[in-house]
Amino acid sequence: MRSIIKKMFLGRGRQPRRVWTGLFRDLRLSIDPASETTLLFGLYEVETIPFLRRAGRTMKTMIDVGAGYGEMTAWALRQSNTERV
Repeated sequence: MRSIIKKMFLGRGRQPRRVWTGLFRDLRLSIDPASETTLLFGLYEVETIPFLRRAGRTMKTMIDVGAGYGEMTAWALRQSNTERV
């Protein structure tokens, strides 16, 4: 039932979508709301957000090991101090 409601309100299939809130807010990522709702709503890995926000203020280089969706890479590129990702 939940997947039917998700499809009705959020659409279906993987396509570029804007993340609504959280660390990745306003990033456009290829998301399928049927299985990646937490990423779309900004609830993905919320326990790491405070650390990443602090690190993002001063980091110059970032390595995203195992970049599944590329959200960390896209976020790091958006940080003003980052020189290399």
